[in-house]
Amino acid sequence: FVAILHHLERRSQPDRSGVALPLPQTGPSDPPTQQPFSGQIVAFSGKLLSFSRREARTLIERLGGTVADDLSAGTTLLVIGAASVAVEGEKSAKVRRADEINAKHPGQVTIVSEEAFCDLAGVPTPGELRRQYHALRDIVGRYHALREDHIRYLVKYGLVRPVLRTNADVLFSFADLAVIKQVAEDLARGQTFRAILRGLRASQLGQLSFD
Repeated sequence: FVAILHHLERRSQPDRSGVALPLPQTGPSDPPTQQPFSGQIVAFSGKLLSFSRREARTLIERLGGTVADDLSAGTTLLVIGAASVAVEGEKSAKVRRADEINAKHPGQVTIVSEEAFCDLAGVPTPGELRRQYHALRDIVGRYHALREDHIRYLVKYGLVRPVLRTNADVLFSFADLAVIKQVAEDLARGQTFRAILRGLRASQLGQLSFD
């Protein structure tokens, strides 16, 4: 999440999502709204991939908005978590409530996906992160001799370092993937993980001595 906030500090202001949020009314002398969630009351439905709810609250408040735990007539934006398992033809209680509010007050609640929310906030979307980095669950699924606890040990001893931890996964760079791939291949050849780890740590210590 810290990495995402760093990205936020470097982001440009224009909105890339194409989703237009209703902005609060301003007078002629009021300065233009700079923050993407200024005046917005935001609620969430389902589990987010990019953030925990606490992290999402921090992000929204940093960008001028307010987070509501429940959906009410005052809510202006409802974000649907990308990790939510949607059953075809069914809507969550909050989405149904938003539809009811919009039936009485058209356009009151804007409903957006987590991807669109990330675009509005100017932070990487779950899809962008997965294209740029390698997710732990994808790595384990690709290399069948490798287990998650193997990678946790590699992280523990500083042999690989996650570039980002999201609410749903741990992401690694291409350089770390090369180390992980080598470990997986050694395991597939029948080497014990203890021996592999010992060799990697010896190489690491030798490199540190050389440096």
